[in-house]
Amino acid sequence: MEFHIGRASYHRPGERGITITCVGSSGRRPVTLRAFFLPCIVLSIPMLIIGTAFLIVIKVL
Repeated sequence: MEFHIGRASYHRPGERGITITCVGSSGRRPVTLRAFFLPCIVLSIPMLIIGTAFLIVIKVL
């Protein structure tokens, strides 16, 4: 993955933009924010379930 932080002419002073590009054998592809944050959301669901179960077990004991 390549990260490019830049400033375009339409940004306000001090504001920056970020471009994430996936570099692989099939070429270069831009990475959307949905694809970037989707694994975090998907992985947080099982952790939330496990944490809730653990909390219930502790409260019962």
